[in-house]
Amino acid sequence: MANHFTLNNIKDLLDLYVQNNVQLKRFGFGVIPDVEDMIAESQEFPVMYANVDTVQFPADNQKSYDLTILIFDLLVNDKSNEIDVWSDSIQQAEDLIRYITYNSTNYYTVADNPRIETFTERFTDFVAGAKLNITITVDNETNIC
Repeated sequence: MANHFTLNNIKDLLDLYVQNNVQLKRFGFGVIPDVEDMIAESQEFPVMYANVDTVQFPADNQKSYDLTILIFDLLVNDKSNEIDVWSDSIQQAEDLIRYITYNSTNYYTVADNPRIETFTERFTDFVAGAKLNITITVDNETNIC
């Protein structure tokens, strides 16, 4: 793995994924409570929003970023599209896992077993989608010499 692949690089990688995706309309990055502000800015859906939960420093000179990535869309009032929104969001999460893994050469690795969970009505707007938990590990050169 190459040195100096940072959180900003991870954010840029995710942003590029959304820019090149014909279905996803917007991308946000920050803390989960800020999702409400992003939703209020525009009613363009579906959306992908990423948050770094923790950064771990194992003893083997690596740094692991534990990320939560939300992919969601609006529900109709009677929730008749809930299964469709879940299905599309899960597929987007699977595609994102492939994209991140494919682009990992020499920069980072993706930990085994990313996890996808569905959700409904998580925010003030009537939305549903998928939550992806994924860990990206990079070199953490601690030798200052």
